[in-house]
Amino acid sequence: MTELGDAVARVLRGERAEHVVPAVLASMPQLDNAGRRRVALRVYGTSIFRITLAYLTGVEIDARHAETLVDAYVHFVEERATPSRPWPTDPVERVVVERSCPRPIVDALSRSFALADVDRFLAASNVPGPKVLRANTLKCTRAALQERLRTDAIDTDDGTIAASALVVDEHASGRVNLFGSGAWRDGWFEVQDQASQFVAEACRAKPGDVVVDLCAGRGGKTLALAASMQNRGTVHVHDVDERALADMQPRLGRAGIACVRRG
Repeated sequence: MTELGDAVARVLRGERAEHVVPAVLASMPQLDNAGRRRVALRVYGTSIFRITLAYLTGVEIDARHAETLVDAYVHFVEERATPSRPWPTDPVERVVVERSCPRPIVDALSRSFALADVDRFLAASNVPGPKVLRANTLKCTRAALQERLRTDAIDTDDGTIAASALVVDEHASGRVNLFGSGAWRDGWFEVQDQASQFVAEACRAKPGDVVVDLCAGRGGKTLALAASMQNRGTVHVHDVDERALADMQPRLGRAGIACVRRG
């Protein structure tokens, strides 16, 4: 299986695409920026449209069919091919398939709202949200990161919820390849939504503290807490997913963090 197919397989097993994408890009250093962007979009896109793609291809949604679903994503979403298979005639099932949303969720929403409103809500939910970055204050300020990104033609605005947040202005920059930027490779930022950043800020961790992160995953909030502590003290990380904790290690190295301990 190719690196891209393996990345999609991980997503189909339940891993979050935003955690898988940096790992797969790190394993494909030969790609130029355009190639890196294509890979990222295909991992995200296949994860979002997996129910639709499974219906159109007639395969199950599981890791065995990862590459088939990637090919279908390219064909039906990127190349905008007309599906040869008709949408379901049942109106609820059509929403399930066309909006790629599990039936139990559609059923639950339909009990409270008109199906047309549910359809519009789910269509909007498939539109990617804003890209938000957290400046790694161990290596730069938010202003310095903003200036460096500008030299790579990536325009950003200050976040309004979290102190280290920058929101990518995709209207000005177009579709940007954040993971191909020198600032990302040098550990100047992490992609992290503002709500997640705010949770870490609300902990008010300071240098010398001992912090326990019991649901650390791949370390988004862990890295933010370590930065708040100026890399002085100890962050103990735990998670039921051992692979997630292992995937955290490259992020810690890139960010220059040495105060995190497993267990």
